[in-house]
Amino acid sequence: EMRDVVRSVAPYAAGFDAVEVNDRDDGQAASLAGKLLREFVFSHAAER
Repeated sequence: EMRDVVRSVAPYAAGFDAVEVNDRDDGQAASLAGKLLREFVFSHAAER
């Protein structure tokens, strides 16, 4: 669901910020934040 939100917002946003990423949870939150950030960059670039 979050990937769809990021894809729909990316063309209209100027930036993306991942906050509250806890590095002590075996990296799951950090991995998800990285994937969403990558999705934002690709979606944002595709619209340019």
